[in-house]
Amino acid sequence: MKSKKLRLLATFLLLLPLFVVLLETGCDEKEENTIPVCGIENPFVNLDWLKSKKNALQTNSEITSAIIDLYRLDDADYIVTTIKLSSVYDYPGTSILNCDGTKKYTCGGNQAPGLDSCSTFFNNAQKIETLWEK
Repeated sequence: MKSKKLRLLATFLLLLPLFVVLLETGCDEKEENTIPVCGIENPFVNLDWLKSKKNALQTNSEITSAIIDLYRLDDADYIVTTIKLSSVYDYPGTSILNCDGTKKYTCGGNQAPGLDSCSTFFNNAQKIETLWEK
Protein backbone atom coordinates (compact mmCIF):
# COMPACT_ATOMS: atom_id res chain seq x y z
CA MET A 1 0.00 0.00 0.00
CA LYS A 2 2.82 2.37 0.90
CA SER A 3 4.56 1.59 -2.39
CA LYS A 4 1.41 2.42 -4.36
CA LYS A 5 1.11 5.81 -2.66
CA LEU A 6 4.76 6.58 -3.35
CA ARG A 7 4.34 5.69 -7.05
CA LEU A 8 1.25 7.87 -7.26
CA LEU A 9 3.06 10.76 -5.59
CA ALA A 10 6.08 10.33 -7.89
CA THR A 11 3.83 10.31 -10.96
CA PHE A 12 2.05 13.43 -9.74
CA LEU A 13 5.35 15.25 -9.18
CA LEU A 14 6.60 14.26 -12.64
CA LEU A 15 3.41 15.50 -14.36
CA LEU A 16 3.06 18.71 -12.35
CA PRO A 17 5.51 20.75 -14.50
CA LEU A 18 3.63 19.66 -17.63
CA PHE A 19 0.32 20.91 -16.22
CA VAL A 20 1.90 24.23 -15.22
CA VAL A 21 3.26 24.75 -18.75
CA LEU A 22 -0.13 23.89 -20.28
CA LEU A 23 -1.93 26.32 -17.98
CA GLU A 24 0.44 29.15 -18.86
CA THR A 25 0.07 28.65 -22.61
CA GLY A 26 -3.68 28.08 -22.56
CA CYS A 27 -4.70 31.60 -23.62
CA ASP A 28 -4.92 32.30 -27.35
CA GLU A 29 -5.34 36.05 -27.06
CA LYS A 30 -2.69 38.48 -25.99
CA GLU A 31 -3.75 40.60 -23.05
CA GLU A 32 -4.75 44.11 -24.06
CA ASN A 33 -2.21 46.82 -23.51
CA THR A 34 -3.15 50.16 -22.03
CA ILE A 35 -0.49 52.23 -23.79
CA PRO A 36 -1.88 55.61 -24.93
CA VAL A 37 -2.92 55.59 -28.59
CA CYS A 38 -3.30 58.92 -30.36
CA GLY A 39 -2.93 60.56 -26.94
CA ILE A 40 -5.86 58.57 -25.50
CA GLU A 41 -5.41 56.36 -22.42
CA ASN A 42 -7.08 52.92 -22.50
CA PRO A 43 -7.77 53.10 -26.25
CA PHE A 44 -9.97 49.98 -26.36
CA VAL A 45 -12.26 51.65 -23.84
CA ASN A 46 -12.05 55.32 -24.84
CA LEU A 47 -11.80 55.15 -28.65
CA ASP A 48 -15.17 53.87 -29.83
CA TRP A 49 -14.01 53.16 -33.38
CA LEU A 50 -11.03 51.12 -32.13
CA LYS A 51 -13.20 49.21 -29.67
CA SER A 52 -15.64 48.43 -32.51
CA LYS A 53 -12.81 47.40 -34.84
CA LYS A 54 -11.37 45.03 -32.24
CA ASN A 55 -14.78 43.51 -31.48
CA ALA A 56 -15.47 42.99 -35.20
CA LEU A 57 -12.11 41.27 -35.67
CA GLN A 58 -12.57 39.19 -32.55
CA THR A 59 -16.05 37.91 -33.41
CA ASN A 60 -15.63 37.30 -37.16
CA SER A 61 -15.24 33.53 -37.56
CA GLU A 62 -13.77 33.96 -41.09
CA ILE A 63 -10.74 35.73 -39.59
CA THR A 64 -8.23 33.15 -38.41
CA SER A 65 -5.82 35.68 -36.92
CA ALA A 66 -5.74 39.42 -36.39
CA ILE A 67 -3.25 41.90 -34.97
CA ILE A 68 -3.66 45.55 -34.03
CA ASP A 69 -0.33 47.38 -33.86
CA LEU A 70 0.60 50.94 -32.99
CA TYR A 71 3.06 52.66 -35.34
CA ARG A 72 4.50 56.16 -35.27
CA LEU A 73 5.58 58.23 -38.27
CA ASP A 74 6.58 61.91 -38.13
CA ASP A 75 5.26 62.23 -34.55
CA ALA A 76 1.81 60.92 -35.56
CA ASP A 77 0.28 57.65 -34.36
CA TYR A 78 -1.17 55.14 -36.79
CA ILE A 79 -3.07 51.96 -36.03
CA VAL A 80 -2.22 49.04 -38.28
CA THR A 81 -4.61 46.09 -38.48
CA THR A 82 -3.45 42.85 -40.08
CA ILE A 83 -5.82 39.95 -40.69
CA LYS A 84 -5.70 36.48 -42.18
CA LEU A 85 -8.89 34.95 -43.54
CA SER A 86 -9.59 31.24 -43.66
CA SER A 87 -11.23 31.34 -47.09
CA VAL A 88 -9.44 34.01 -49.13
CA TYR A 89 -5.82 33.97 -50.30
CA ASP A 90 -5.35 37.26 -52.14
CA TYR A 91 -7.12 39.75 -49.88
CA PRO A 92 -5.90 43.18 -48.72
CA GLY A 93 -5.07 42.03 -45.21
CA THR A 94 -3.41 45.11 -43.76
CA SER A 95 -4.97 48.50 -43.15
CA ILE A 96 -3.17 51.60 -41.91
CA LEU A 97 -5.58 53.84 -40.02
CA ASN A 98 -5.40 57.45 -38.87
CA CYS A 99 -6.27 58.41 -35.30
CA ASP A 100 -9.90 59.02 -36.28
CA GLY A 101 -10.20 55.50 -37.69
CA THR A 102 -10.17 56.44 -41.37
CA LYS A 103 -8.01 54.36 -43.71
CA LYS A 104 -4.78 55.94 -44.83
CA TYR A 105 -3.62 52.89 -46.83
CA THR A 106 -4.74 49.33 -47.61
CA CYS A 107 -1.96 46.84 -48.21
CA GLY A 108 -1.89 43.45 -49.86
CA GLY A 109 -4.13 41.92 -52.46
CA ASN A 110 -4.18 43.15 -56.04
CA GLN A 111 -2.90 46.70 -55.75
CA ALA A 112 -2.37 48.79 -58.86
CA PRO A 113 1.31 49.09 -59.90
CA GLY A 114 3.02 52.16 -58.51
CA LEU A 115 0.52 52.56 -55.65
CA ASP A 116 2.54 50.70 -53.02
CA SER A 117 2.33 53.34 -50.31
CA CYS A 118 2.54 50.61 -47.68
CA SER A 119 6.20 49.85 -48.38
CA THR A 120 7.03 53.52 -47.99
CA PHE A 121 5.06 53.68 -44.74
CA PHE A 122 6.65 50.56 -43.21
CA ASN A 123 10.15 51.59 -44.31
CA ASN A 124 9.81 54.92 -42.47
CA ALA A 125 7.42 54.24 -39.58
CA GLN A 126 8.44 52.83 -36.21
CA LYS A 127 6.46 50.02 -34.64
CA ILE A 128 5.70 51.06 -31.08
CA GLU A 129 3.80 48.06 -29.76
CA THR A 130 1.31 45.30 -30.53
CA LEU A 131 -1.92 46.43 -28.85
CA TRP A 132 -4.02 43.31 -29.39
CA GLU A 133 -3.75 39.89 -30.99
CA LYS A 134 -6.34 37.23 -31.86
